[in-house]
Amino acid sequence: MLHPVKPRPFKLLTAERGQMKKQELLGRLKKLLEEEERLRVRPAQELPGTTEHPEILQKPPVKESTKPLDIRLNSGIRAVERAEFDRLVADKLLIIEEERLEQERLRKAAEEEEIKRLRREMVPKAQSMPNFDRPFQPRRSTKRLTIPREPQFHRPNKRQKSASPMEHY
Repeated sequence: MLHPVKPRPFKLLTAERGQMKKQELLGRLKKLLEEEERLRVRPAQELPGTTEHPEILQKPPVKESTKPLDIRLNSGIRAVERAEFDRLVADKLLIIEEERLEQERLRKAAEEEEIKRLRREMVPKAQSMPNFDRPFQPRRSTKRLTIPREPQFHRPNKRQKSASPMEHY
């Protein structure tokens, strides 16, 4: 005959593991909160030892005042040299311009003198009358007449065509 089933209580390990995980999480959260609290609230720092007995600082020794040196910059020297050079170049250009103007003046004077001389020489003179005693009479040429030829536009072939084409080889 069959016996009725009696259920026996059973215990799963997952419930115990879940309980342990919960406790671990709560412990970690508690530690985190304590750490944040500790970082947020700082303990007061002690006063430095100098407030009770102030330290007297010594002044640094006084240095002698520096004497300026007579410095001649190369740029100043170069500027003076450049100004002298520019003045020399300007003088040279002025001399060249004066010489050019003088040559131009001399050339114009020579041209005017030449024109005056030509005008003096160009006194109109009467031309002699041509001689019409012997009128021009053309003569017959002594050369022979040109004989026309037919132009040769093609060149005659110097090489005669051979009977057999193999003779060339």
